[in-house]
Amino acid sequence: MLKLLCVLLSLLPLTCIGFSFNGVSKVLVRNSIQSSQNCILTPPSRINSLRMNFFEDAFKFVTNMKKEASAKHILISGADAYQKLEMLKSELESATEISTAFSELAAKVSECPSAKRGGNLGTFKPGMMVKEFDEVVFNKPVGVVHGPITTQFGSHLILITRRYEGEDKKS
Repeated sequence: MLKLLCVLLSLLPLTCIGFSFNGVSKVLVRNSIQSSQNCILTPPSRINSLRMNFFEDAFKFVTNMKKEASAKHILISGADAYQKLEMLKSELESATEISTAFSELAAKVSECPSAKRGGNLGTFKPGMMVKEFDEVVFNKPVGVVHGPITTQFGSHLILITRRYEGEDKKS
């Protein structure tokens, strides 16, 4: 019977089914990526944990769909990248128009193809950039140069130009 249930569940991407067998309650959790032999029986004590994780993840996903940001960056790689970016950041602190100065500097020194656009990365949502980049862009103040930040691509200075976090509907 369990084998038949697993085969039927293979048609669904993720399924959680509760059942009772000989007076013992179980929950069958099935991920369609797994083969039908790899169904997992979960005791009722873990059901709330599974439900909570699912709803937390769904809430984060829906909330992040409303968020977006625009940023510019300067990318430099190599052993002394961090020190170079520290010097560039101190130059930018004296600029009167930070966005223009950042774009001009990015066009001159950035190793990223976005240098042609003054380091402009356009608009993006959470999860579209590497984790370290996302943490800065979606949590730090807008209009300020942040960094140096190190990622798998090298070290960055980041200027967040805009952030949109969705509308709060008040009733």
